[in-house]
Amino acid sequence: CRRLSSELKMPISLPTEAQWEYACRAGSTTLYYWGDDENSLGQYGNYNGHDDGHDKTAPVRSYKPNAWGLYDMTGNVNEWTLSWYGNYPKSKAMNPLGPASGSHRVARGGSWVYEPQYCRSSVRYDYKPEVHYFDLGFRVISLSK
Repeated sequence: CRRLSSELKMPISLPTEAQWEYACRAGSTTLYYWGDDENSLGQYGNYNGHDDGHDKTAPVRSYKPNAWGLYDMTGNVNEWTLSWYGNYPKSKAMNPLGPASGSHRVARGGSWVYEPQYCRSSVRYDYKPEVHYFDLGFRVISLSK
């Protein structure tokens, strides 16, 4: 992100966990950003058991975008977030930042090795920052206004 920020001359970052979920849901309140039917996942993302023959990461934009035009938010690869993994706050929180430090970072989205129920908009995973998995990727956001 630092190198890309320098090249683009604008601040670039990983999204926080809250920013990632907000972008994934695109205003929806359902299990998945298209509704509650996990059988529709094949239209929106790559997952384990998908009948299109993908048993690996699919090319970007292979599936339908969410309501805000964001592709690949569900399935295909888990995405790193900037947030450290921790328990959610007990009270309602708006755009929570999570713990200030930790040993594991949050990844979101599910991937092609997971079944549909593990690709829901709310599912979260935790990984040590130094791990490198074949189904773990990232997307960046611009912090400029």
